Amino acid sequence: MIQSLNSKMTQPIASFATRGAAPGGILAKMIVSCITRLENVNLQVVGVVCDGAATNKSAWKELGIGVKDGAVINKITNPADESRNVFFFTDVPHVLKCIRNNLLKKEIAMYKGGIVNWAFYKALYDVDSQSDIRAAPKLTLQHVNPGPFQKMVVSHAAQIFSNSVASALKFYRECGNPFFKGSELTEEFTRTINDLFDACNGRRIGQGLKPGSDKFKVISDFLKSISDEDTYAAEVTFVSLRVTLTSIIEITVYLCDVVGYEYVLPGKLNQDKLERFFGLIRSYGGDDSHPTVTSFAHLFRLLTIYSPTDKIIHGNVKTDNESSLAVTAYVDALKSLRKSVIAKNKDSRELLEETLLSKLFCGEADQNVLQVVLHDHSYCLPSPLRSITYKLCGFVAFKAKSFSKCHSCVESLVDRNPSTSDMLFTKLKDCGRLTYPSLALVRLLCDDIEPVLDKKLITIDDPMLFVQSFLAELDNVNIVGIGCSVDHSSKLVVSIVFYYVTIRAWFFTKNKNKEDLRGRLAKKNKMKMAKTT
Repeated sequence: MIQSLNSKMTQPIASFATRGAAPGGILAKMIVSCITRLENVNLQVVGVVCDGAATNKSAWKELGIGVKDGAVINKITNPADESRNVFFFTDVPHVLKCIRNNLLKKEIAMYKGGIVNWAFYKALYDVDSQSDIRAAPKLTLQHVNPGPFQKMVVSHAAQIFSNSVASALKFYRECGNPFFKGSELTEEFTRTINDLFDACNGRRIGQGLKPGSDKFKVISDFLKSISDEDTYAAEVTFVSLRVTLTSIIEITVYLCDVVGYEYVLPGKLNQDKLERFFGLIRSYGGDDSHPTVTSFAHLFRLLTIYSPTDKIIHGNVKTDNESSLAVTAYVDALKSLRKSVIAKNKDSRELLEETLLSKLFCGEADQNVLQVVLHDHSYCLPSPLRSITYKLCGFVAFKAKSFSKCHSCVESLVDRNPSTSDMLFTKLKDCGRLTYPSLALVRLLCDDIEPVLDKKLITIDDPMLFVQSFLAELDNVNIVGIGCSVDHSSKLVVSIVFYYVTIRAWFFTKNKNKEDLRGRLAKKNKMKMAKTT
């Protein structure tokens, strides 16, 4: 497949049927032949990308690509034009998976003269998964203990080596949790790999590489930091990493300084498009996800004449085609059903808001109380769960402008000069755009609503009766008003509570579904084992 660096054009150009993997020598000849044929039709080939398969590395060796005596050889002379070079790359997502799998296998690895320990990621999941609201919500059991299939999922590797996980490690360490003592280097390694992957995977204008830019410097600094003593990747992966990073740096300089590009999108220097094409082939195979040579050829032809559904619906030419009429009738029916569901949900929401309003406001709230709420700041170590809830309150404050048009009311939910110990996790995650909740909002959600809500979620028996039982528990809750006036306060508090309960219920349901899924899978595996014994 060919992929353009300055447009969206991608095109499969050849496929070959082989019995087993093709030898590296054959692949090397095919690469040279492909470059020559493309150059003959006025396409300028500047790079070749592949994954880390052994035959691909063998083809690299045939072409002289690799690391020899400490020198990185990352390009060959273009066979059709000796004045230009062809750079070689390994698929960056594949390299990320290799680093994760190597660290998972060894559990302990050397980095910058220190130790990176996989046990800290396991401890983070074990500690963080005790609650529905978490410091690293994307981290699951499949991330820290992946099976054979999960080891191939790029998103799992990217989510392990993410700023969210690094911040969560630091958060629990600074909260005094003994399991994370000595996790400083693991946190630094996680942030470094995250920054490197972001720099090598840019797909939008703002993520483009330029010589001397911050992302360009991230790549060059990481390349210089690679040491022979490092063991966080296998030797083959280190070779691929050095060749790929060197090629990214050199092709960026070439395209920007020689060809005249304003920037280079490094996300186009991987094989995602080819992987998606393979995914299409497998998905169109129905029950057979491993097509034969014949079925592959048939599916390839089908994809070339496939008429996408969205083109039928949104096309600018009207036809009498029966398939077009069937699709549009189906879409109209779905739209009608959606409108009826929206109307029903609106009626249910209004009823709940009225009930909630009667529970929370039996009398007028004293607005003077707002001036003295929570001024007894605590500077001791915060509770991890409260600190995470504090960040969730900040998200509610950020979304408040969607359900309140009063600027004064929205401002009353934001703390412009926060100084409480509860802000530790929010501060660690903040890159300059996070919202800090006001002390009155923290009291409303953390002190008044959260204890009641947490109690009902833990003891819930019938999900259909959750709302009624939660509202019944609010009889004994004394709510202090929030907002610029008593008139605005009632509506604002109701909206805030409704939105917060919706978020918490979503987190609870998500985690509950994951637990049920794991239970079903465990039961299924036991049944399989029973049949084999």
